[in-house]
Amino acid sequence: MNKELWLWGPLFSTSIEKAKNQRARLDYEPQHVAVDGGVLAKSHYHESISNHSDWVAIGDGDSSDPTKMDIVFEQDKSKSDLTLALEYIQKKHPQEYVRAFGFSGGRADHQIMA
Repeated sequence: MNKELWLWGPLFSTSIEKAKNQRARLDYEPQHVAVDGGVLAKSHYHESISNHSDWVAIGDGDSSDPTKMDIVFEQDKSKSDLTLALEYIQKKHPQEYVRAFGFSGGRADHQIMA
């Protein structure tokens, strides 16, 4: 099986314990990509992250602090932060299995993805 990449959304809080349990079953640290407000998951999950290169935050900062983003986009854009994050994953990590946490919210683009 390919390695996993974990995609973190803004509603991550109910998934932290599940993620830690899933991590305990892996023999490696997955890559992490946070979508805007999902960057806040890092502070709840940080003890399991071996180094900063395992974590990339992508977004426009409208639901988080833009200074916490590794890749910052303009707020006035034609694509959602989620779409931009998925394009990043497709380009940088095309062979990895994506596991999404925190995307069961009120926004249509999150519902369609989940």
